[in-house]
Amino acid sequence: MTLPKLEFSADVEELYLKIMSNEDLELIEIDRKEKERKQKMAAWVYQQRPESKAKVREYHRHRYATDPEFRERTARHSQEYNRERYRTNPEYREKRKLINQEWAKNNKEKVSATRKEYYLKNREHILARCKAYHKRKKENE
Repeated sequence: MTLPKLEFSADVEELYLKIMSNEDLELIEIDRKEKERKQKMAAWVYQQRPESKAKVREYHRHRYATDPEFRERTARHSQEYNRERYRTNPEYREKRKLINQEWAKNNKEKVSATRKEYYLKNREHILARCKAYHKRKKENE
């Protein structure tokens, strides 16, 4: 769960900066710059070496397989992204509709839910009808 970002008025921010020592501000700035430098370096390495892309992919596959929290977060992000994309992108929406229709056509149940219910309720009656049918068929042969 993420906390909402607090916004302060200019007076409060000014007071906060006065309270913090210059050393604290310098440490924060150094930490921010170090983090930016590491991100840039990682991005550069990722772009330069295809084998590092494979390693990153493999790492994420392993993490997805072993860490349930990571798996849940990834799935949630993916669902949110796809919902947003479905809502805003008409081409993607049409493509998804076609895929879903194709899937529904290929995975259609052989017996509808209504017929299943009917069969379950009238099992003895249906079995008797089948036996009678097969008996008539044998007699006609």
